[in-house]
Amino acid sequence: MKRLFLNYSTFAVRENVNRTLASCSLCPGLLTLNGNIVWKQDNLHLNWYQTENGEFSGWRNCSQGLANQAKARSPHVQRCRSADGFKWEDYDEPSIAETVVLDESETDPERRFKCVYQGIAALGENGEVEIAMDDYDSLVTAHAAGRSIHYGIFSAVSGDGIRWHDHRAVVIDTYRLWASEENLGHNPDGDAPKKLEWWRPGAPGWAGGDSFPCLIHLQDTGRFVAFYRTNIDRRTSLFPNQRRRERGVGRSECRNFGEWGEHRLAMRSDPDWQQSLGYGKQDFYQLQVWPCADVYLGIVSVFYWEEDRNHLELAWSPDTVYWERICPYTDLVPHGELPDFGGGNNYASMRPQEVDGKVRVYFGADNGRHNADSEGKESTLRLAYFEPDRFAGVKPLYPAAAMMVTRSLEVEGEHLRINANAAGGALRAELQDVEGRALDGFSLKECDPVSVDSPNSAVSWKGKTSLNQLKARQVRIRFEFENSVLYAFEV
Repeated sequence: MKRLFLNYSTFAVRENVNRTLASCSLCPGLLTLNGNIVWKQDNLHLNWYQTENGEFSGWRNCSQGLANQAKARSPHVQRCRSADGFKWEDYDEPSIAETVVLDESETDPERRFKCVYQGIAALGENGEVEIAMDDYDSLVTAHAAGRSIHYGIFSAVSGDGIRWHDHRAVVIDTYRLWASEENLGHNPDGDAPKKLEWWRPGAPGWAGGDSFPCLIHLQDTGRFVAFYRTNIDRRTSLFPNQRRRERGVGRSECRNFGEWGEHRLAMRSDPDWQQSLGYGKQDFYQLQVWPCADVYLGIVSVFYWEEDRNHLELAWSPDTVYWERICPYTDLVPHGELPDFGGGNNYASMRPQEVDGKVRVYFGADNGRHNADSEGKESTLRLAYFEPDRFAGVKPLYPAAAMMVTRSLEVEGEHLRINANAAGGALRAELQDVEGRALDGFSLKECDPVSVDSPNSAVSWKGKTSLNQLKARQVRIRFEFENSVLYAFEV
């Protein structure tokens, strides 16, 4: 199993170690849609996969999100494709599917595409979806007849990625109903249009947000997990009647893409605490998640209140439930300057994937501030390249040797391989028994130093790299390094 050094739970001892973000390279040109660099007004989201013949196939949002869309009848999502990932074109019919997963383990061809989307629906007595958003005229008729139409996050399946069925409610907005095509919504318990309440963690339901959900299939458990923005009620004990919204990331999961479980909070901030420490108030706009080695990584769009811009930062989780920001307040992708694209708000697209030896991270890039320039800003698609497994690593905190010792691990391979940049420095490893004693022939003194920048260095001891004699044995690994960055290893 490949393991990332950023996962501190792998290690029993750490000395003089600090996490660090890896650098990326930006594609110098702007990517085009139908020959234009402007893809839409703002808040661009793209999710994509690469087909068997190498074509890039995706879904992009056409509107700003249903929560800010007065007329849900207008196209919400458009299929798009590209031969190279740089020049894109629209094709086929509009869709409702904001975030899509191609489930290669699915045996039913009519269910191989799975999606989550923010939308509206008419629900039955038991909360089941009776009229979904892709039957918009029936929703209008039902509303005219006095039936309640609910906002929510929904899931659906498809055989072609365009026409969807088996709609289910992931989570329903308990504070807002759809009022009409011209009026976004209202508080069911109030009489003033658009008088909104916010979600209190632990309460049933959800309070909607206008960003784009994420969907991931956990291969080890077979479960699907959806992440979505939720608006949190931030009333304090000092000011119990002072309502304030804060953006956070909610999470729900299900098995076999069936009934969804409860809404749990995955990420939230503490704007007042951050402000008092000089970082400025901030909260979380969205989280896009993918598996990487033995953990899950996420690109979180962090909204800085005073700056009025969204930045892209990195987070990690051992299980998709508990999340931690890596190098908080630090951009994963360099933020540009206004009024350039990428100088305003950046939104991560789903599913970074490796193409031709580089990991591609697409992101929507605005040229204006979130609120102050809401009417005039435009959005394009940008692309950042990362090296495989090199989103973040560890390095010495101070200019001296650093040390990390793993917990007991089983030797599975023939070599100890390390993804590290030790050019200009040195890295050594020692194999120990479970009591921490060096194994004969694998001590630190016998280790040949690694002093190169390589994604796949085989560690050697007096020229010997083979671990065949240790196969299936429990060992601990002691790493000592200086002037180096360590990203991943497998043994």
